Amino acid sequence: MKHMQKYPRWQNAVTSICIALSVGCLMMALVLAPFVMRNTSEDLDASALRNEMFALHISTGEARAAARAFATGDTDSGRQLEDRSQILLQKIREVLAYPGARNVLPSNGEPLDLIQMPLAQQLEIVQATQEPEARDTATGMTKSQSLAALADMLEFQDVNLDRYVIDAFFQLGQINDNNRAPMEELELWSERFAGFVFLVAMLALATLWLQKRAAHKAGLTLRTAVHDLAEAQRIAHLGTLRWDYQSDQVTWSDEFARIYGLQPGGEMSGTAFQALLIPADVERVVASETEALKRSQETGQPALRDLTYRAYRSDGQVIELAAISELLANREGQPLYMVSTVRDVTDEVQAKRALLDSERSLAAAQRIAHIGSFRQNIKTAQVHWSDEMFRMLGLDPKKGAARLRQIFHPDDLDGVVGMLTDLRTPDAPYSERQIIINSRMRHADGSILHVRGTLEMSFDEFGQPEILTGSLRDVTTEIHQESAMREAVAEAERANAAKSEFLAVMSHELRTPMNGVLGMLGAMGEATLPPEQAEQLQIARSSADSLLVILNDILDMSKIEAGKVELEIAPFELEPLVRSVIHLYAQRAREKGIILDSVTGDGVPRWLTGDSGRIRQILANLVSNAVKFTSSGSVIVSVQKLGHAANGAVSLRFAVADTGLGIPLEAQPQVFGRFNQLDASYTRRFGGTGLGLSICRSLAELMAGGMSFESCPDEGSKFYLDLALPAAEARVTKPIPDHKAALPRMRILVAEDNNINQIVARSMLERLGQSADFALNGQEAIEAAQQFRYDLIFMDVSMPVLDGLEATRQIRKMSGSRGQVPILGLTAHAGDAERQSCLDAGFNEVLSKPLLIASLRDALSRWHGHSDAKDAPHQRQFDMQPP
Repeated sequence: MKHMQKYPRWQNAVTSICIALSVGCLMMALVLAPFVMRNTSEDLDASALRNEMFALHISTGEARAAARAFATGDTDSGRQLEDRSQILLQKIREVLAYPGARNVLPSNGEPLDLIQMPLAQQLEIVQATQEPEARDTATGMTKSQSLAALADMLEFQDVNLDRYVIDAFFQLGQINDNNRAPMEELELWSERFAGFVFLVAMLALATLWLQKRAAHKAGLTLRTAVHDLAEAQRIAHLGTLRWDYQSDQVTWSDEFARIYGLQPGGEMSGTAFQALLIPADVERVVASETEALKRSQETGQPALRDLTYRAYRSDGQVIELAAISELLANREGQPLYMVSTVRDVTDEVQAKRALLDSERSLAAAQRIAHIGSFRQNIKTAQVHWSDEMFRMLGLDPKKGAARLRQIFHPDDLDGVVGMLTDLRTPDAPYSERQIIINSRMRHADGSILHVRGTLEMSFDEFGQPEILTGSLRDVTTEIHQESAMREAVAEAERANAAKSEFLAVMSHELRTPMNGVLGMLGAMGEATLPPEQAEQLQIARSSADSLLVILNDILDMSKIEAGKVELEIAPFELEPLVRSVIHLYAQRAREKGIILDSVTGDGVPRWLTGDSGRIRQILANLVSNAVKFTSSGSVIVSVQKLGHAANGAVSLRFAVADTGLGIPLEAQPQVFGRFNQLDASYTRRFGGTGLGLSICRSLAELMAGGMSFESCPDEGSKFYLDLALPAAEARVTKPIPDHKAALPRMRILVAEDNNINQIVARSMLERLGQSADFALNGQEAIEAAQQFRYDLIFMDVSMPVLDGLEATRQIRKMSGSRGQVPILGLTAHAGDAERQSCLDAGFNEVLSKPLLIASLRDALSRWHGHSDAKDAPHQRQFDMQPP
């Protein structure tokens, strides 16, 4: 810059020369003109060479950046490193090939030769190994190894090359100064010959004007080079500084000033410069300087130092800096200078730390969740596994990813390969395709892993498969747990089936003697007995009825638990249903002297749609309890309309209110519990299983309703049943036949193997004016049906030799009216499945034991005169148990 400031003074000198020139200077000018032109030409050549050196400087920076990018592990920068190195070699050769360059360059360009030769050799090695895993025949190096060696060479040589380029710039500038010496001599001669003729002066002025243009052009080129160098440093965030240890003076470039927040063109002492370092890094930085100066003292050459450190900006902000320095010391160990290139890497370091934290978090998440991931570049075949993937399979990460056939179970391999083949099918550009994978994999120790995960294929701009990404989770423990759970469920189902079988057997074993007890008690009840015996008979009958209720409660609860209760939805008339419950317990209420009645509110539909049998069962239980626990007062059954529910249904509330004992407050939370009774005194006084209300609530919930209650000790209780039932159209009901009328005599066959049940059946039929033939098993029943024509057959389901089901099937195969005879099944098994199997075998109706005389009379009334199948009523089930 100081050199360029001479040009205005030089113009003033030319003006004075032009005035003082004489005619004799014309000859002198003609003689000096070739000399001037020659110097100008040389000046122009030196300027062009400086341009070449600037291009070499730029190529050096690009090659160094590519080498550092490759060194950080960016495998995609290998090609860029090779290209930038080739350009750098070409620029070195262009500089050395420039005409006269070796005459003006420092050391005649020999340092460039020392850099050029190994660089060319290393590039030849790199270009000789084109494939990633191929090795050079001469060196045995792979492509990656040769590129790494090239990067190391550039890291070492770039500093020497930068220093050499700077020295060359200085030397070329000196050459320019030497070229201008003749011009200054010309100025002196011009002043001596200032009186020469004006014409010669004009000619000299024209000649000097031409030289001025050349000098201006050279200065402009130099200023452009300096400006471009500053711009290159700014773009690359690369600043330079020089520390002269002798004068303890630190100077810096404009970009260095920007990085540190300092004033451009300023300077400071070494102590002030070190004060900018973070205290924690001072010792490390000073140690590296001491070690580098020691090496320089030993070798007599500048020593290289490369480190990263933290410093304070002038505004107090902490920045991360990467510095490459060259330090020189004399033979006595005294430091001379340090030249450094400094780059602000704060954003890069923070990004790397954030990336490292993210990778650690991802690795931790995968490790905790037992999820391994992988990524495969379809085009380059490069595969990357996460650490958890290696750990999950027990493989060594140093050996790299394994092949599919090495890790997948042989039985699952073809399926996995098929899924991957489907994923590779071309798709829309820049799209993704996912599949779910459930497979088995082999651990390194030979054990089998169950994995579940997702595979995703990404497609490039042409719709071709590009990147395969997958995540797999070890679900071996879950699979084992699921298997154990399935086994537990199967075991529970087997236990439930065993329980159902037990209940069926228990039902049969209990109902068979109950049939005899109730039958005989009923027969005795029709006889005239002394008052004392009649009272004893009534007690026995009441106890038998209670025992039957307990049995029915247990069986109902088992059905509810097994989920086998099915609702029979049909239209029904509400008022007769409620009155039938009232009539059922009217006699008991009269005996206790309490009022039992029902009330129906306004707006309640007369006909509704629902399971009338289950509603009757709930109301009967509630009324039975109310009558049982009420000693005086009343029991009122009411039905009120609450409003409209969804789908046009009507919300109804059935209420049973009594004035009985009420429920103690401490016992109220247990009212709807199973096997829960109020206390021991209640158990002694009233008995029961404690299942009734629990069954009622379960049935209410099955009908999408609910139950609740209100009770005050010694004042009574009120139980509510809330249901939403659709209204139904009124139907014409047939008159109920009078079953108490005398029955015509029928020919009846009873197939029963139990002697007691035979006696009960004979007694009941005789009381109804009937007589019967008896068969001891199904085979005898078939033979009897073949020999005689019966009006009705009562068939026990469980019999020796041949059971009732098979006997019924055989009878149904008979021709004529014998095969159409009504057959009524008798069974102690109360389950729905047993009933359905009886109907499927050909029974017209199934009656449950114990069979009461009223139930028998109803059955005879229904089936009298229907010995022909065309006239027989449709098959259906009847539960003949007392309510």
